Amino acid sequence: MAQTLESIAEMIRHHPRLVIADDFEIAFQHTVCHSTRFQNGLAAQDTQTDRLWVSLRILHRKRGGKASWINPTKENLSQLVDAAFESAQRSSLDPWFRFPIWKALTPPNERDAAAFSEGSHYDLLGAPATLFDEVYDKRTVETFIRRKTEKQNRSSTARRFSSRLSLFQSGENETPFFLREERVGRGLPEEVQGWVRALGLKAAQRAQGKAGRMPQGAQRVLLSPQAAALWLQSVAPWFYADRFQEGRSPLGEAPANVASVITLIDDGRHPSSAQGAWFDLEGSPTQKTVLVKKGAQQSCLYDVYSATRENRLSTGNYFRAPSDGFASIQPSALYLEPGTQGFEAMLREVGEGIYLDQVERWDFTPQSPRRVGVLASGWRVSGGKLAEPLSGIEAEWDLGALLQGAAAVGSELEFFAGFGAPPVLIDGLALRS
Repeated sequence: MAQTLESIAEMIRHHPRLVIADDFEIAFQHTVCHSTRFQNGLAAQDTQTDRLWVSLRILHRKRGGKASWINPTKENLSQLVDAAFESAQRSSLDPWFRFPIWKALTPPNERDAAAFSEGSHYDLLGAPATLFDEVYDKRTVETFIRRKTEKQNRSSTARRFSSRLSLFQSGENETPFFLREERVGRGLPEEVQGWVRALGLKAAQRAQGKAGRMPQGAQRVLLSPQAAALWLQSVAPWFYADRFQEGRSPLGEAPANVASVITLIDDGRHPSSAQGAWFDLEGSPTQKTVLVKKGAQQSCLYDVYSATRENRLSTGNYFRAPSDGFASIQPSALYLEPGTQGFEAMLREVGEGIYLDQVERWDFTPQSPRRVGVLASGWRVSGGKLAEPLSGIEAEWDLGALLQGAAAVGSELEFFAGFGAPPVLIDGLALRS
């Protein structure tokens, strides 16, 4: 496919309109995803998708323009060029729009490169299905970038493995359908096998136990890694530099008040990076960026445009999700730095409270982009131990209050679709009665 991408790039590069452009950049992403779905342990579906995304950004008469296309034909390529020029003509003179000078990249060493390209992560669980539903995805992403003013291209290939699991739920009991041993072990990474077994075991414990009464009032709540990862996914846009500059980040409205136990990092070369490339879609190298260190904000995530406005370099965070038409600032592998306490020690830290285990719904409320409505299942914690299962846990929380109220961070870091977290203890969270 790399040769195909290069030939398409050549076709666009020699388009007569691009000859007069001050500069232009062509970016491709070719994604092949092979999905296998099981229902109640039986193979139900096997599909493969193949998608090519092409983006053209130009600088013409000091005006920037861009256009993109999914699965283009030869005819579409000419339309792509025309659309980029029309975009530039409609734009105003912008001193901040420019293409970065590509510097030599230092790829990961051989050991890191192998782990990086074959890294695995888990997708966030969606709403529970009416049965035990599993989807396993193997995704290969080829990225290719060509710039008019650069002699060399940027290219990389990344492979990702992910899983999405849902369990049937009835009344107050969560009923697991156990995987057969040969199903669990067939070609799955060891950490995924363990996670699947643990999911079934926790569901079985909840199903066999008698559901307890929901505690009232403010609680000490221990978020599971999955719940904490959803929280990170919700607050990630707060750290996008363009939102800060446009006054759209809640953190920019007032001095950030973040608990001192929070250290938040985005690492573009982490094995669990959702992007899987060692440069972004502007050719900037990915890197490790400390956003918050012990409660103090250190940085934002930048693309070239937002970085130029502050006279600094991009952090290499210009990406696109598979379904997005255009790239934008996005995290690579955003995670909370783990602490030193294991799960049992974190339960003792809770003392009396709630362990929020499996999240079934985590949605922004219509009233505020800072607030989320939560529906989950978990456990009542008493005497520092899991006492009784709880289902139908409902709450509405302010995301900023979670940042401020974090009291402790556990040691067991898990990644879900590029967002990583250990268990996190939050003080003073109210549940709905």
